[in-house]
Amino acid sequence: MLKIYLISIIAGFVIGFLTNWLAVLSLFRPRKKFLGFQGLIPKYKKEISEKISENAHVILPDTFKKILKIPFLGEKLQTFFKNSVAKEIEKMSDDELEKIIKNVADKELKFIEILGGIIGMIVGLLQAVLISFI
Repeated sequence: MLKIYLISIIAGFVIGFLTNWLAVLSLFRPRKKFLGFQGLIPKYKKEISEKISENAHVILPDTFKKILKIPFLGEKLQTFFKNSVAKEIEKMSDDELEKIIKNVADKELKFIEILGGIIGMIVGLLQAVLISFI
C-alpha cells in the first residue's frame, strides 16, 4: 500500500513539475514558428517593445521630464524616445531578451515550476487515497 502512495506522489510531482517547466519554456521557445506554434515572447516581441516604450518615460530623471513638458519640442522628444526604446528592444536577439526576463523573474519562474510539482504531489496523494478505497 505504501508503494502506491510513494509512486503516486512521486509521479504527480514529476508530471506537475515537467508540465510547468514546459509552460515556462514555451514563453521563450520555439523562437521561430514550428508546427504553428511559437514562444509567447518571440511571437509578441513587437507588441511587448511598444508597451515598454509607451511607459519608458516613467523611468526618466526629473530633468528630462521637465524637458518633455516644453511645448512642441517636448512632444517630439518623447516620441523620439519612445520609438528609440521600441526599436532597441525589437533589435535585441530573442536570446538577449530571454536573459533579461529571466534575470528579472527567475525566482518567480522557478516557483511556478516547483508549484506545479507540489500540486502534482497533492493530486498524486489524492489518487492514492482513492485507489486505496477501491
